[in-house]
Amino acid sequence: LKPTVFKMEGTWSMHGKQQAISAWANVRYLPEMMYLGKDVVRVKTSFTISLKAFGLTNPAIGSPACADLWQIEVVALGLLTK
Repeated sequence: LKPTVFKMEGTWSMHGKQQAISAWANVRYLPEMMYLGKDVVRVKTSFTISLKAFGLTNPAIGSPACADLWQIEVVALGLLTK
């Protein structure tokens, strides 16, 4: 088996602020996916952000009504081309 987990790094932008992020991403090759085509690559990752770190100041943030920490899950599909 080839390795399918890679470290990813990037920048998350929200409400005019940016924050560096890093997480582990699972990368898979799919020979074919219905409705999309052949030679598909799927990248799947998740990471946590703090709403307060992006300047959101609503008093409800961090209360039982609205958590400060949010789990972001990303799945991206792409086609390999030759």
